[in-house]
Amino acid sequence: MELLSNFRSASRRQEQTKKRKAKMKALLRILLGIAGFVLANAAYADVGLLMNASLRCKVTSGTNVPIVGISVSGLGASTQQLLIRAMGPSLAQFGVPGAIQNSLLTLYQGQTVLDANADWSTDANSLAAAASTVGAFGFTKGLDDAAMLKSFTNGTYTAQFTPGAGVDGIGLLEVYSVSNVTSPHTSAGLANLSMRGPTGPGAAVFTMGFVIGNAPLPVLIRGIGPSLTQFGVPGAASDTTITLFEEYQGNTYALVPDGKGWFVWKLNSTLEPGEVTDDDWANGPTSNLVKAYGAALGAFALDPASKDAAIELTLPPGAYTLQIRSKNASADYADAVLGEIYDASAPLPPSVGQ
Repeated sequence: MELLSNFRSASRRQEQTKKRKAKMKALLRILLGIAGFVLANAAYADVGLLMNASLRCKVTSGTNVPIVGISVSGLGASTQQLLIRAMGPSLAQFGVPGAIQNSLLTLYQGQTVLDANADWSTDANSLAAAASTVGAFGFTKGLDDAAMLKSFTNGTYTAQFTPGAGVDGIGLLEVYSVSNVTSPHTSAGLANLSMRGPTGPGAAVFTMGFVIGNAPLPVLIRGIGPSLTQFGVPGAASDTTITLFEEYQGNTYALVPDGKGWFVWKLNSTLEPGEVTDDDWANGPTSNLVKAYGAALGAFALDPASKDAAIELTLPPGAYTLQIRSKNASADYADAVLGEIYDASAPLPPSVGQ
């Protein structure tokens, strides 16, 4: 009987041990699942996103037409939904003088026209909902601003902003990523946003705004003028500078070289005359990175002797303003320039040296 009792006790202990092991395995699977979820979302939380870009400039039907360039890439067949707006008449509510009275927005892929809009109210409900989603101010009903809401597959696109009635004026060209707000880690990404338009002295300077969201993002920023001539752009600026600004806690700061091979943020009101973020790109503190990331990201090459401006750095989440000046501009809105913001978060391939 004692032998049988000992056998039963041993059997119960073995059964209890099996149950404990099974519970431990189940708990381990749960913990691994939780860890995987946390790690995945931590990885997502560390991914910076290019949220939007905008350009306030003179809108003309001549050769210096304002253009936004869009590059979408990643995640296979997924798409990137963008809200693109060409604002003129609604600028009056902000006291902008000389605002264009009729806007025409035309979307291209290559030379193919994909869509055109001259009256945002043709799709007012969808456009208003998208504007609310991305935090953009609304259009005024009854005014001829233009806009479109589109889903883009991988590729490059351009949108042109021209006067709908042929009369020049001041306008605001905007592109917002709806996907980076609603589904930031399951949609195709914005690899690059660029704006081409005129610049001039004083208040006529080319001013491009953009927003970094979610986390710090390494970016390649270029202010192109001289290199536009190879593409047949008339009136291209022959010598450009860029100045990057950030609004922080009610103050405006400008990014300037620190004299030790890098940059510092300086209160805008203390800038010295002529003090800028970059002048000739090849002489800047990040020239090697500008060249390396330009090649890796598919940007057209800059001649080391060119008078274009460019930098590469990591920016924390926030709203930024990029100004591109033509050092030789002699009249308002005289020279054509191109502002480019590239997502440079991917590591450089081994074949691309720094």
